[in-house]
Amino acid sequence: MSINRTRLKQAHSSVQATDFFEMAGLSQADANKLLRDYSEGMRNKLQIVVSLMLRPPVLLLDEPLTTVDVVAAHEMQQLIVAMKAESVVIFSTHIMQLAQAICDAVVLLHNQQLTELSGLDIHSQAFEDAVIARLSDEVRADG
Repeated sequence: MSINRTRLKQAHSSVQATDFFEMAGLSQADANKLLRDYSEGMRNKLQIVVSLMLRPPVLLLDEPLTTVDVVAAHEMQQLIVAMKAESVVIFSTHIMQLAQAICDAVVLLHNQQLTELSGLDIHSQAFEDAVIARLSDEVRADG
């Protein structure tokens, strides 16, 4: 009985892996490459795909889109949004538009201080203006 379960799990994992590779825009031939043969951007994309496969309750991403081209960034953004359905996703970014497109809440880290910008719709121009004003004021205060 355990052999059948193992085979079923392997078959399910194989189908799941194929689905996630397709989500990331990777072909079956790509799946057989060694990790070192991928570009840095593709390795980042693969890290996100593997994270999706593992279905963690909390996922931490540090600047996930910095090394990818525009098309890959769009694909990865969609993957991150998909992750939000099953995991808490926390990521760092310097790209406010990305935060606005993906996040439900935003916290700024500046001068080792966390600041939540509550009361503002993060999808509005007012939010972006508040972020810029806050950072500009602190930069001026620092000299």
